[in-house]
Amino acid sequence: MNAATDTRTLSTDALEVGMIVQYYGARLRLTKQTFTAEEAAKRADVEPTLRAFATEFVGNVNDDRPHSIPASWLKDWTVQGNHFAMWRVEA
Repeated sequence: MNAATDTRTLSTDALEVGMIVQYYGARLRLTKQTFTAEEAAKRADVEPTLRAFATEFVGNVNDDRPHSIPASWLKDWTVQGNHFAMWRVEA
């Protein structure tokens, strides 16, 4: 993979299972939504717009530069954010 891959920027609200998010040099496929805004709205201790996704590591954004996420974290990495958070998603 190289940096020339087409990407777009989406808010957390627009993320869907199956999309590949680029984060700190890693490519992460969203495998399952683990927390929804509807669930968050029911809890007083969580921001009501929070959404979260389980991920699967699928490679580096650039073959010549490794990602900067510790390898031991990748098996349980979560992409999460509110509707203000923006993500680089492969087109």
